[in-house]
Amino acid sequence: ATSVEEDSTTVFGSSSSISIDFAEGSDLMGILEAILAHTGYKIIYKGGATLVPAIALENVTPLTAIDYVLRMVDMTYIKKER
Repeated sequence: ATSVEEDSTTVFGSSSSISIDFAEGSDLMGILEAILAHTGYKIIYKGGATLVPAIALENVTPLTAIDYVLRMVDMTYIKKER
């Protein structure tokens, strides 16, 4: 299963809490884009296709979900304000 469920929305359109469920072998960029759609943030990713293990998280913030997903593939992120 591949999904992102939104629990609530803030004024900027970013979810305060989401639940995700991605099957093993899902594409990292596809997962990140699905999560980031709830944040208003953009991502710059320099790398090849990366497949991730299965992941399911419930009621986490989008940035927490990104953190967990990236840690699973030994990566991290830097959040830069405009």
